[in-house]
Parts: sequence; C-alpha cells; structure tokens
Amino acid sequence: MTQYLGFLRFGDEYNVVGLAAYGQPQQLEPFRDIVRFENGSGANGFKLGLDYFSHRTGPEMSWAEADKTPALGKLFSEAMERQFGPARAADQTLEQRHRNLAARFLASRARL
Repeated sequence: MTQYLGFLRFGDEYNVVGLAAYGQPQQLEPFRDIVRFENGSGANGFKLGLDYFSHRTGPEMSWAEADKTPALGKLFSEAMERQFGPARAADQTLEQRHRNLAARFLASRARL
C-alpha cells in the first residue's frame, strides 16, 4: 500500500500512517482480501491475497549507494489498481482519494 500511494522509499510506511489521519475509512471489505485473519490457517493466523503482490517474480532491490536506503522494485500487482484505481505517482499531488485509501487500509488492519 505504501508504494501504491506513491511513497517509494524503503521505510516510507510512516507516510501512510500520517496520511490516514486525513481520510475516511469507508468500504473496508476490499482491503480484507489483501490480508485476512484466519484462525488455524498455519500461517500465524494470517492469509495474504497473493493476487495483489508481485511475489511470483520478486521485487528488485538496489543497494547502489551503501549510505542510502535501498530502492525497491514494484511490490504490488495490477490487481491492486483494478481494485482501487490507478496508483499514485511519487510526484502526483495527494488527493482525498489517497487519504481515504490510507485510512481504509489502516482501519482494516486494526479490525483483523
């Protein structure tokens, strides 16, 4: 979700948390398809919706500069954009839609 919302650096997750404070957590159910709580699933009680991730090829990671944070390749799949609309580019202005997505994502995690 961090990359999807246009925060591309490793460790930018705090931006999603801050952005969520300005959004409305509506329509949570689609986010529960990304990560679900399932008792007895054998995976510590969580199950990922693998369609939303680029796990099949694995993300690229570059450590080109040792004193900088790594650059990660795209972690989410096209399914994320089909479900939630176009991803935000890093240089694109933040819109209310992005704030709401951040709020919905965090609220869905809190209610697992």
